[in-house]
Amino acid sequence: MKKLSAIMIFLSLIMIGCTENRVTSGELTKEGGIYYYQGKPFTGVGFEMHNELQLKEEISYKNGKRDGEYKWYHYNGQLKQEKIYKNGKEDGEYKWYYDNGQLEREGTYKNGNEGGELKEYYSNGQLKREGIYKNERANGVFKSYSQDGTVVEEATYVNGVKK
Repeated sequence: MKKLSAIMIFLSLIMIGCTENRVTSGELTKEGGIYYYQGKPFTGVGFEMHNELQLKEEISYKNGKRDGEYKWYHYNGQLKQEKIYKNGKEDGEYKWYYDNGQLEREGTYKNGNEGGELKEYYSNGQLKREGIYKNERANGVFKSYSQDGTVVEEATYVNGVKK
């Protein structure tokens, strides 16, 4: 029993030492693109709740800018969206999910602009649409699929304009 108590105390101390600065997003103020907490640029995690038991979103900040993971949750607790911020801008892979946990959309941001391969899915996991984005605009061949996987449309885009 003493051994168990010692282990519990040890684990509690580790958890306290690893605790990051967490505040509700409502406690942050934004001025000139910088988020502040108690008058200082915030570093830590901001969060919001759907209700007192269910997390709505979490976002990491560094020196007042969004930097790191962003996660947004459906009311049922399933992950709704995840993406990465670097120095205040979306940068890296992102994913959206249906409330059943199935992947809905995946793509990439670079320095705040959507670019690269985009894929969208039906709620059953079947590919719905795919194509390439460059600077927030469709570029190249986009294909759309029916729920059984049959190609129903294929179109070419140049700077967001269908040709």
